[in-house]
Amino acid sequence: MNVTRRTALLSTSAAIGTFLASAKAGIAQAGDPADIVLTNARITTMDAARPEATALAARDGVFIAVGSHED
Repeated sequence: MNVTRRTALLSTSAAIGTFLASAKAGIAQAGDPADIVLTNARITTMDAARPEATALAARDGVFIAVGSHED
C-alpha cells in the first residue's frame, strides 16, 4: 500500500471513529436532514460491534449516521 492510500485510509478511519464517539454522545438530532449521504461504499468503522458499513450521512461536517444502505 503506498503512502497516499495509507494516509487516506487512516484519516477516513479516524473520521469515522470520531463519528462513532459523537453519535454515542447524542450529537445527532433526529429529523434534521443530512448535507450529504454516501451509499454503496466500503467503510471500515474501527468499531468492534459494527466493523463495516456501506453508507454514511453527514451534516455540518459531522457524521450523523453510519450503517447499511437500508438503515
